[in-house]
Amino acid sequence: MINRRVLEKANVKSQLADLEENVKFLANAYQIALNERAQLGSIENDQGFRRMIWRAASTASVAVVVLAAWWAAHKFGIPLPLMRIPVSGW
Repeated sequence: MINRRVLEKANVKSQLADLEENVKFLANAYQIALNERAQLGSIENDQGFRRMIWRAASTASVAVVVLAAWWAAHKFGIPLPLMRIPVSGW
């Protein structure tokens, strides 16, 4: 007859091996999730930077268009509403 303790030790060793395999699997899955989260953070930061550049460029271009219109109106003597500088004074 096989000793009961021998069977229990074999069963425990088998369970420990399964546990170790599961822990390694979970550690690997956790590392993959961390890497994906870091990549998403990097992508979001890049998108935020692009958005900021786009807003600055569009604001600057609108300002250039408005100032160019005011300059052209002043050059050709066209009075604009809300313009406090007299056209004939320059």
